[in-house]
Amino acid sequence: MKNFIAVCLLVLFMGYSLPAFALSEENSEHLRDNRVQPEEPVNAPRWTDYVPKKYENPRTDFSRGSSIAELVAGIVLTDLIITCPIGIPMICHSTTKLKNISYANKKDRFFEGLEEAEKLPADEQKQYYEKLLKKCKMKEYHID
Repeated sequence: MKNFIAVCLLVLFMGYSLPAFALSEENSEHLRDNRVQPEEPVNAPRWTDYVPKKYENPRTDFSRGSSIAELVAGIVLTDLIITCPIGIPMICHSTTKLKNISYANKKDRFFEGLEEAEKLPADEQKQYYEKLLKKCKMKEYHID
């Protein structure tokens, strides 16, 4: 009985997975034709694809120290019920300032990296762009 169940499961698995192993005509032609395809030109990543719209041109007139001081003051003011309406907007404003500072730094590093990538040969540029995105801690931004 165990052997029968094992064979049935094996047949069931193979029946569902065989189409996954089948080659399409495109793949089989590609396997027959071993010519090297010319590489496509490498497109540089665009800043606007990786940041929210409101941070595409981040403000740079803030300092990190004053933003952190404002954040701390906002946190202290939210402890009391009377001053809470003052503290919450301070927290929101200071976090927005800190995000602007962060995106401004990322933007500087990003565009410096793009300038460096122009000096590299085409085959190394794609790898450099991937490293640049990791260095700037950026992922594609999608509006859902």
